[in-house]
Amino acid sequence: MSLRRIVWAVVMGCCSIAAAAGADTDLTRGSVRLGGEEVSLAPARAIWDAQENRVELAFFARPPGAAAEEAAQQDGVWQVDAAGPMALVELEFTPGSESGMAGELRGCRVSVHGLRRSGEWEGDAAACHLLSVGGILRPGGMLIGLVQGEGAGYALRLPFSVSLAAPGGEVAAAVAAVTPASPLPPGTVRGTATFDGQELSVSHGLAWWDAGRGQLRVALFDREPPPGMLRDLRAGSWGEGGPVAALHLELPAGAPATAASVGYCFLNVSFARGGSIGNNTDAAGCGISELAAEPRPGGHVAARLAGSAPGPGERRYAWDLQFHLAVAP
Repeated sequence: MSLRRIVWAVVMGCCSIAAAAGADTDLTRGSVRLGGEEVSLAPARAIWDAQENRVELAFFARPPGAAAEEAAQQDGVWQVDAAGPMALVELEFTPGSESGMAGELRGCRVSVHGLRRSGEWEGDAAACHLLSVGGILRPGGMLIGLVQGEGAGYALRLPFSVSLAAPGGEVAAAVAAVTPASPLPPGTVRGTATFDGQELSVSHGLAWWDAGRGQLRVALFDREPPPGMLRDLRAGSWGEGGPVAALHLELPAGAPATAASVGYCFLNVSFARGGSIGNNTDAAGCGISELAAEPRPGGHVAARLAGSAPGPGERRYAWDLQFHLAVAP
């Protein structure tokens, strides 16, 4: 494996990353603690080598100027000399594959520079502390994931949500434009729904594009979904371990989407008493305050929605849900 420079990151899945952060925390930023020093890092910048199918992510304490970043894109490599504190992550995928999922990952390396001590982690996803990765590898594609872990004398937290371009090309503005200003970390699912004195919580999710209906579909769970659940959801029939909430969004195929793009919204929540309660409406009726998505296989969806609606027996049910998920290939 030809690994260039030094890097941080890899993958074990593309779903369910737990993230606990205060309301004032900028969740797009990374952080590194090494040898008693701790530094906060700006959101990741990405260079994608299409020929070798390698993504190199750079996290800077002091981001480079536009000219330096353009030069790095043209050269196809981030420079570490005199860059100050930074972390680099290289993810190498199967040559020729457009899938940025864990199964196509061939190697990774994470490295930290510009502190009194340097650090490097290389190998498989576990060795690199890569908790999640997902996306599609092509010009205009996107890669999201999280590197997070700690050990003797160090701690890493490096979330990434980046658009991709071939070396020397322009970064896809359409993808960058749909990334929320303060997105949840990729893989995050959290929130509650209430009805008639009952409360359920969500912690895991799956998302996929239903081309036949022109809908982006999201299923939310109170536990890790069992193997094969995505297949069953796509078929429209499942058994135990199914979702406790489901969201269907009618969106233009392939185009970056916001709340204004929603033509129809269906929200369903399942309670022990009252059963499944559905709400056929629009973005406002679903309480969507934030939506940023690429509605296609390999895309992503980040959303916040909160509201209430009439339920059985003239009682209202309510929801407050947030998620940031990769759309399954």
